[in-house]
This record gives sequence, structure tokens and C-alpha cells, in this order.
Amino acid sequence: MTTDTIDLTVMYAAHDAFRRDLERLAKAAVDGTAASPGVRAGWDNFKHQLHIHHTAEDSDLWPRVERGATGRPRDVALLAAMEAEHAGLGALLAAVDTALRDRSAELPACVHAWPPPSTTTSRTRRTAPFRSSRRY
Repeated sequence: MTTDTIDLTVMYAAHDAFRRDLERLAKAAVDGTAASPGVRAGWDNFKHQLHIHHTAEDSDLWPRVERGATGRPRDVALLAAMEAEHAGLGALLAAVDTALRDRSAELPACVHAWPPPSTTTSRTRRTAPFRSSRRY
């Protein structure tokens, strides 16, 4: 087992920022301003930042945590669930892209479908094993 400490504070801050920005997009959809250049640029930036964030998690963070979670089946299962959520995000991104492009009244629903319910309803319970600094 490694003695590295993994501080996940920035990861949680990023997740909170993504949720904040999605709420802003939903508000813009309700207000009728989602087609504005600023909102569209914000969505493009959101997708870019999310890609960078998930690439770093997938390539650097999760492998370290997986190694440290060896022998702890609940933690290993939690990581598998998080990876499955990452795999499902493409469909959510595409739905928002389509709703924005088509100026669809479904945009708020598409935004509120994010993140998947398993993340929003049990975030604290699911992430508790990985909170802040933990040795892995």
C-alpha cells in the first residue's frame, strides 16, 4: 500500500462548480437567454473543462485510488460506479447540445438530468471513503 496522501478538495470544488454552472444554464433556459453568445460560450467552456477534469480523474486519480482500495470491496464498487457515471455523461452532454441547438423547451429538463441521480442523491455517502486527505 502506498503512503501517498490524496487531497480531493479541488475535485469536490470542481464538481460543485460544474453543478453551479449547470444551474446557471437551466436559469438561462427558463429566462430565454440560453441562445445568447455568452451562454453558448459558457457551455462550450463547461464541456472543455469537464473533459479536462474527467481525463485527469480517469488517467491519474482513479488508478491511484484503486490501488489503495485493494481489499476494500465497498470502495472498489464505489469507484466502479463513478467510472460508470463518467461513461454515461456523453449522452447528457449530447442532449444539452441538441436542446441548445434546437432552442428546445426541453433544455431545462436536459440540464436537470445532470448529474445522474445516483450522484446527487447520495453524494455524501458515496464519496465519504474518499473525502479530503486520505492515504492510499
